[in-house]
Amino acid sequence: MSAVEGFLSTGFTKTVTRIRQDYSSWFDVIHKCNRLAMDVLPRLKSGTTNDQKLLEAGLYGRAIQSFQAVILLAERGMSADARTVLRSLAETSILQRKVAQDATFVEKMVEHHQYHRRTLANALLRDKPTMAELDPEQVRKLQATIEDIDAAYPGRKPADINLADIATAIGGMALYNVIFRPTSGDAVHADLDAIIRHLVPDEKGNISGLRFGPDTSDLTDTLSLAVSVLLHVIDAGVESFELNDFRSRLGACVKGWKSLTSSMMYCANAHEFSMPENTF
Repeated sequence: MSAVEGFLSTGFTKTVTRIRQDYSSWFDVIHKCNRLAMDVLPRLKSGTTNDQKLLEAGLYGRAIQSFQAVILLAERGMSADARTVLRSLAETSILQRKVAQDATFVEKMVEHHQYHRRTLANALLRDKPTMAELDPEQVRKLQATIEDIDAAYPGRKPADINLADIATAIGGMALYNVIFRPTSGDAVHADLDAIIRHLVPDEKGNISGLRFGPDTSDLTDTLSLAVSVLLHVIDAGVESFELNDFRSRLGACVKGWKSLTSSMMYCANAHEFSMPENTF
């Protein structure tokens, strides 16, 4: 990696090649699972009048793109960033399964959208430095957004979604507790677990330097979890859209994943857990 350009170095392809070679068995499984996911994608025919199926298909597409982003980042040794997208992938998978199981949840997703629109508009209107930069028409539009949303939900405010409650409802707490929550601390947020990736301790635990560059310390774990979520996403799509002709390929992908993870342990908050059974 170039000390001048960092991860943007034009010669960084050597690092990608080396990481792919070092973890070739994982990338073989990733290739097969990704091809299956892409083959399923055009088969998610929803029509334009079925909101539930439209939302399912959209969530599926988002999940596949996030999975591919995780791999692109991971193969460059950008572990924290890969795990940041992994968290988003897990969230999408949980919502996808909930939508597939409950058609009424579409309205909850709409309400969730309006909740964030209203919250953002209010935040901007309370932000004096930002308000000083807005013209009267922009301010009027923000106020109109709040008024329109309030009119759509008379007597109450639109509600946010609690992802933990949704994960519980679909039997997906493994996705929430094993992936979504740990990656919040070791990747998404600037917590100590995330910052320590850039610190070099000596044998006594004292910080002896800083680190910037490719990190593969938890690459296997990241790849395993990403494939696990992808398999959940494919399974939900195959089940909901009744694409049974993909079942054998899905089973082969699950078998390939299990063959590489049979002895893996996942460490979170200094406690070790075996990979949950319902995470494939």
